Amino acid sequence: MLYKDYVTPDLRFIAQEFVPRQTCDYRVLAVMDKYFVIKRHNRENDFRASGSKLFDTHFQADELLLDKAEYLKNKFSGSPYLSMDFIFDDRDNDYKLVEYQALHFGVSVIVKNTGYYARQGSWQFVPQVLPIETELALGLAKFLKKE
Repeated sequence: MLYKDYVTPDLRFIAQEFVPRQTCDYRVLAVMDKYFVIKRHNRENDFRASGSKLFDTHFQADELLLDKAEYLKNKFSGSPYLSMDFIFDDRDNDYKLVEYQALHFGVSVIVKNTGYYARQGSWQFVPQVLPIETELALGLAKFLKKE
């Protein structure tokens, strides 16, 4: 079958531009003003990092990634949480958002991390992680208080 044979008027799908030379992506989970970041490596012979379970928390997230995540989190201000997947596009030296969730998302980015990033003038890594239930509950409480 050809691709056009699968497309029907009632079929809904999202197409995403293929960005070459990707070896990983970056999951950023914003819980109010805390930004948990994990690097996910691609499986061998696969262009996708999602679902690979090849996590890396031992890297320094750069300001460009954190700034972009913060900008998007502020745009989606109706939720205490925003999970974002980014890739780095070396064609224009910028991060591209490729997927996001605000209601149902994986929490391994918190569970596997040793801390989070917070803007304290500049971006700072805070070496502290509370239990996942506590992090999410504190984020929700802060959101409801409009802090």
